[in-house]
Amino acid sequence: MECMYLEKNGICTASLSKMIPSVLERLAYCDTEEHYRCPILIAHTLARRAQGRGSAGRNAVQQVDGFKCFTKS
Repeated sequence: MECMYLEKNGICTASLSKMIPSVLERLAYCDTEEHYRCPILIAHTLARRAQGRGSAGRNAVQQVDGFKCFTKS
């Protein structure tokens, strides 16, 4: 099962920058049943959760292995 965020043209809509995953990333995450382990999808999920909190908590953006991750500080 392919990741629902991967478009036909290869663009990952879970990515904040609408990146095109490499062949290795597609093999490891996009084209498998384990796409939930994808660091881009995890960052997307965390960002959506952080937006849902509004200003209730202080959120910080941290760069981890080239990906932006939102954390509560």
